[in-house]
Amino acid sequence: MEDHLVRTLNPEKTVRAVAAVTTDLCRHAAQIHELVGPAAEALCRLLTASGLMATLTKGRERVIVAIQGDGPLASLEADADAEGNIRGYAHWLRDMSHPEGASPHADLSVPGLVGQAGSLVVIRDLGLKELYQGVAELKSGEVDEDLEGYLNQSEQLPSFLRCRALLDERGEILAAGGLLLQSMPGGQEHLDRIRTELSEEPLMEFLKSRPPEELSAIELANTLWETDLQVGEWRTLRFHCHCSRQSAREALSTLPSQDLRELIEEGRAEVTCHYCRRVWEFDPDELSAILAEVEAPGKEKNEG
Repeated sequence: MEDHLVRTLNPEKTVRAVAAVTTDLCRHAAQIHELVGPAAEALCRLLTASGLMATLTKGRERVIVAIQGDGPLASLEADADAEGNIRGYAHWLRDMSHPEGASPHADLSVPGLVGQAGSLVVIRDLGLKELYQGVAELKSGEVDEDLEGYLNQSEQLPSFLRCRALLDERGEILAAGGLLLQSMPGGQEHLDRIRTELSEEPLMEFLKSRPPEELSAIELANTLWETDLQVGEWRTLRFHCHCSRQSAREALSTLPSQDLRELIEEGRAEVTCHYCRRVWEFDPDELSAILAEVEAPGKEKNEG
């Protein structure tokens, strides 16, 4: 079954539940960024969480989540929209040379890689003139638990968020998914009860319960109340990057004129997308055209 999420309500209609299966998109992200073990799981948790968080309104919402910690995995970023497109990347503190594409520090936990001090930034684009940005301190390094704390405190939405990845013996992703529960009016007691009873084990047990291709988000939600819930919305999820040659060109146009001249002399330039690792190449003629635009009359000189 393709990656997907469902929105539903508990039988009392006091708690909104969003459940997701994100195996394929997390596996793809880990592969293109050459991540295994806890590094793959850290990025997977953030990708899944961002997809769940891009469901809080009924409009064309876009959510960007960025984490900067004090661990070896210095930064993580994910970008998700209301169409189910999710992308993300992880950045090591420094260039980490490692054999056979395996992530370094495979013996550490997710908090050990991310760190337990730093910042968490959430940017929401609701299609309005201005963006909404919230900032919180990184506390646990568990990624999903820190985002849960952000939702509860900064956005004042009583929430429970858990995202997990099941890894094989090589540290590669076998299955992945997540749950976001939020209290509606009169639902605080129900949410508190779930928070007390539910840990990561039910989610991990669900991921282990059947072959990855048979995992269903609605069945995950059903395990919370042991009843068949009605699906309010079904959304397909996918790893998709909307980078383009134009966006790469715009990035080059921000360089100082001297840097552009040096690239022209070198005979080529490459712009690599952080999210999908796609490389956009530009020849001297294209670079000369960009330089001419940068130095056109009426534009500020961009000399670094």
